[in-house]
Amino acid sequence: MSTAAAGTLLFDGAAAPLDELWIGLAILAVAALLFVWRLSGRSMPWFFPIGLALFGIIVTGSLTWDTWRIRSMLASGDGLQVTQGAIDQVWHVEERRRDLSQSNPSRYKTVIGEGFDIGPQRFSWQPGSCLSGAALCNLKLIHPPLEKGMTVEVTWFKDDAQNGDNRVVRLRALPAPSQNPIHGESK
Repeated sequence: MSTAAAGTLLFDGAAAPLDELWIGLAILAVAALLFVWRLSGRSMPWFFPIGLALFGIIVTGSLTWDTWRIRSMLASGDGLQVTQGAIDQVWHVEERRRDLSQSNPSRYKTVIGEGFDIGPQRFSWQPGSCLSGAALCNLKLIHPPLEKGMTVEVTWFKDDAQNGDNRVVRLRALPAPSQNPIHGESK
């Protein structure tokens, strides 16, 4: 039995639903309703329903493209790397920063970063920053939760579409190595 078959699957991008597709389709439906509203003679700038429709097409297209791209990579194995080892550290950091983009200087925003390390390999992200749910972007989705010392197998790729980040597309917990190896000695 291979090590891939021996572990517990914690995350699989190929099994991720196309939930994000509904967001884009909802935007397109609203744009269609606004277009009908405009055609009925009511007042509205002509570019508003067209702009909303273009936005919906872009959102739907990018989410669907990313999901299908990752699913085809998982099916073929092209461009994927596999890292196995014990987790050195797991983090979920929430940092409050002053929001200088607003006119009110007393406003703050919370920036969340999370991820884990296996040796020199770092897997980190901001929750919700992935193009689609086909890549791991939220440690709350992992059950059981990742812990320091846990042995895992990570299938990942370096994604140029997301600033060269390492995107995790499959995560498997492996059995812990035996503490008392058998040396073949008989008594």
